[in-house]
Amino acid sequence: MYRLYEKVPKSDEYEFGLKLLENSENPFKDGPCLVSMIAIAMWEKDINGALNQGMEALRLKTNHNENTGIKLENFEGRILSVAYGEPSEKSGVKGKKMSTGIARKEKLDDEFTKKYLFPLIEDEGKKLDVLQAMRNMRNVNIMTYCGATASALRMEECLKNRMSELGYSEQEISKIQSQMCVIGYATDIKMRAEFVDKKKIESTCITFGDVNDGDVCASQGIKEVAKANDTVYYDEGYYFHYGNGEHSLKDYILKDKSLSVGISSVLTKAVSNSITNFKSSEFTPITKEFLTANIEKIIEGIREGKRKEELMPLIEKEIMYKRESPFNEQQIGKAVTLISTMKKDKAKERQQRDENQIVQEKQKNASELE
Repeated sequence: MYRLYEKVPKSDEYEFGLKLLENSENPFKDGPCLVSMIAIAMWEKDINGALNQGMEALRLKTNHNENTGIKLENFEGRILSVAYGEPSEKSGVKGKKMSTGIARKEKLDDEFTKKYLFPLIEDEGKKLDVLQAMRNMRNVNIMTYCGATASALRMEECLKNRMSELGYSEQEISKIQSQMCVIGYATDIKMRAEFVDKKKIESTCITFGDVNDGDVCASQGIKEVAKANDTVYYDEGYYFHYGNGEHSLKDYILKDKSLSVGISSVLTKAVSNSITNFKSSEFTPITKEFLTANIEKIIEGIREGKRKEELMPLIEKEIMYKRESPFNEQQIGKAVTLISTMKKDKAKERQQRDENQIVQEKQKNASELE
């Protein structure tokens, strides 16, 4: 069983910033989403960590990158993560119990796809207009860590099989599936022999990895190229870095300048495209070329020794998902002036009351002396 969580601002109701979505709710039908997935998430800490990694990659404010300027409540999409298993008494979030026992992963991936993604490509058992299905699929952005990339590709396989059953042609399936974006990191999925043939992967999929990370399984040839170039962008769907080899979320998103900047560059473009399409009557399909447009500039900057803080503005200036304030600058200025005036008036009132009270007390004391 899959349970879907959303990152929300902390409150009395959501003390951990986690909201368990109702079974009847399908966020992908409502608008753009980022699903931040790790291989097996069952505990509150794991789920929250995955959600925070998604926020940090999108340049939203967290405890680690407070200077980004984008608050969660100003983000125009939704950040999600998944947990596995049936409820139990062993752990929970605000009374929502979680289980340690999970079924076979492939069945769960199919279950997720049928529940949340099938409605994007069909209506009452009939296929949708291809363009509408493409627009719907553009709401799906998936950021996967390590083995979670296998889940994303399993979801793709399940979707493709269903579209074939509904009567979509191979060309139509390719167009629709290409609008699901998968950003994988610290994974070997695309390096396995069965996935070398790119025709087997229809989703727009970009992979990031440290060649010295054993879970990436980079060949010796790629390691040598990465070492010689320090950073290498290779073969359109791969982005490798010669790093310290640590297989951890922190190194890929927070510590490693090369990988964290690259992931943010691609992911912010993917989600910006989702939100732009959602708000527009025009549709701009996503492509690998669009997602990786800034990669060469980023690599040049890293080779020149630029700090991460110097490279991020290149990414942030193109972000299209920051919800604007409902007030313009002139209105804000007037509101600030009004508040300031009101504060001064209240201060004067308090001062006048205090002076009057002092006078009254003096008059009372004088009267008692007489």
